[in-house]
Amino acid sequence: MTRYACDYHTILKARKVDGKANDNPIQSYRWYLFDAPFTVAVEEMTNPAITLEEIAKAIRSPVFTPVLGRRSCPLFQAAS
Repeated sequence: MTRYACDYHTILKARKVDGKANDNPIQSYRWYLFDAPFTVAVEEMTNPAITLEEIAKAIRSPVFTPVLGRRSCPLFQAAS
């Protein structure tokens, strides 16, 4: 079951198109998916800079915590 999280933001003194600061705060709602399945397709090319084996190794042992969209929303299930 897919769950959603709402993240509410306000931005003070946001820049307008003309470069001047906006006196009114900008409100923004951002929605994030949790527990949703995703599929990624990767195609191997001739003489690639990175091989499929290197990609698979990096997914299994990432240097940094994998996230989808925000660092506050890390992936918590290990890739298989």
